[in-house]
Amino acid sequence: MSEINRVELLGNLGKDPERRTVGDTCKLEFTMCTTEKFLRNGQQVEVSDWHNVEIWGQPVEWLAPVLKKGAKVHVLGSLKTQSWEKDGQKHYKTFVKAVRVLPIARNDSAPRTTSKPASQARQSDPTPGDYGAADPGNDDIPF
Repeated sequence: MSEINRVELLGNLGKDPERRTVGDTCKLEFTMCTTEKFLRNGQQVEVSDWHNVEIWGQPVEWLAPVLKKGAKVHVLGSLKTQSWEKDGQKHYKTFVKAVRVLPIARNDSAPRTTSKPASQARQSDPTPGDYGAADPGNDDIPF
């Protein structure tokens, strides 16, 4: 049986993303915050976590001008850890290597409990496949 390394996050960007070129490939890096809400001893508690995210290649071209601080995004990817040595000290960085980043439009005037029926979707509405690498499909899922 093979292992699974899959991450799915929904949250907000903490600052504007940084775009870099490495060789002939573009990379976009950003931090995002996810918040979990729950009850503890009858009190509403919010716990926030910060995540480092990067996405490579073609999606960077159109994502870079769209993503800004505070933007809500849905990220699909996997966890990666890099290590390096500096001044005799070993350093580590864990991040999400995204295969798909989907900006989530905010429409505060619309009810939050309903969504637009598929029959009303505009032709210009992007599909999830437009936001990164193709979905590997169910063949890679062991159940």
